[in-house]
Amino acid sequence: MKQIAALLAGLALACACLAPTATAGPRGAAPTSCKTVDAAQTARSAWFHTTVYRFHLLARWCWQGPSITTATVSCYASDVDSLGFTYNGCTMVSSWYYRWGGSPKGGYFAEAQGSFSNCVLKVGCVGNHYPTLKIWLNAGGGWTTEPATKGASNGS
Repeated sequence: MKQIAALLAGLALACACLAPTATAGPRGAAPTSCKTVDAAQTARSAWFHTTVYRFHLLARWCWQGPSITTATVSCYASDVDSLGFTYNGCTMVSSWYYRWGGSPKGGYFAEAQGSFSNCVLKVGCVGNHYPTLKIWLNAGGGWTTEPATKGASNGS
């Protein structure tokens, strides 16, 4: 019986050693966390109220304690109405870290602008659209956009 108890205690110890830990980095440091957000601005047809394009800002950032350690932001388009609109690409207008939560790198701001042409067969291009999205990220995992976006997806 003592041998079985010793064997079970050894197995419990082995299992405890294999359990994942929440900390990454130096001993006693705060755990690193990451988040991904896909925010979108939707343009609709004035006549039919159908979606003519969606302009996205995709942000992924990681933080440790009160500071953002990495931040990447990119832009892309989806649901482009191929009968009347062409996506010409996007430009990252600006990005920087800002003071938040007592840390000089506690927040991150990015702004992107898309370019869409509205061209009609046999008429030609009748206009250009330049949607702009701004996003603020923080080391607590919070975020907000301007204009405010509905249905933005959160990942981890």
